[in-house]
Amino acid sequence: MFASLFIGALAMTACHNNPNPTPDPDPEDSTKVDLVVPAVDVLANDYDIEGNVVLCVYFESEICNDVVIAGSYNGWTIDDPASMIHMEALKDYEGWYVAEIPFAEDLQAKPMQLKDDGTATWDFQTGDPDSWEYKAGKEMTIEAGYDGEANIAYPEAGAYIYVSKYFKNHGSPCVEAVAHDYVVTLIAPDCGGFEPGIIGDFNGWGASAEMQLNADGSYSYSFNDTEGHAFKFRALDDTDWSNQIQLYNEEEDTWYDNPNITLGAETAISLDYSNGRYTLCAEDAGEGGEGTEE
Repeated sequence: MFASLFIGALAMTACHNNPNPTPDPDPEDSTKVDLVVPAVDVLANDYDIEGNVVLCVYFESEICNDVVIAGSYNGWTIDDPASMIHMEALKDYEGWYVAEIPFAEDLQAKPMQLKDDGTATWDFQTGDPDSWEYKAGKEMTIEAGYDGEANIAYPEAGAYIYVSKYFKNHGSPCVEAVAHDYVVTLIAPDCGGFEPGIIGDFNGWGASAEMQLNADGSYSYSFNDTEGHAFKFRALDDTDWSNQIQLYNEEEDTWYDNPNITLGAETAISLDYSNGRYTLCAEDAGEGGEGTEE
């Protein structure tokens, strides 16, 4: 009825009993133990796998709060977690959680762990595509989103049985966030006369903040934020991501929007984008002004 497969680290066996979780285990770790994986028939006993997506997940990261499903089924609204689909512990399978999601065409959905106060945040959604490991049942379609996180789609109804190795940026509400005073220094692209603006979690991804022009031609900005949050750059007067800073990929011979930069313990951050460009600089080169979708 079920198969035993090896995983890369000593998995936690209950919701609260792992004080030192390892979110991204070493596949060569010698402490491997058997992970009991539920079979599709097990899920079919208690869940409707004919008309729903039954998502069954083993979380290798510590789970200390409720896990809910964010998705297209409710327009990706996370303002009211009580109205969202909650994952529940799977009976007789320690560490496994399951949710029944009504199937619809083009269904997309992903788990996210709630904060201690019961609210939802995209900071604690599951990680990038590599953070997911297929175990049994049907296979999901997983692509990287704009910030690298996994965008997960379900092509049909049925049981999807997976392991989630870590949450986005290895973040977790189970670990207290550490705040720092950061100083970001940027050497901006010299094209079109645009002034750089900085935007991120520190200002709610709202309007771009103006950076200080230094004597050496660089720009700087100081702010307080927590590790695991992110920021990026665009033109100061840009309000719709149509003129953000782009970088060049030599191997693929393409320009791409600079990715979000995740904050860590290092508080002095220096970035040299002098070889980059703003999206609208592409018009000067006859390449059009459209950037990649944000």
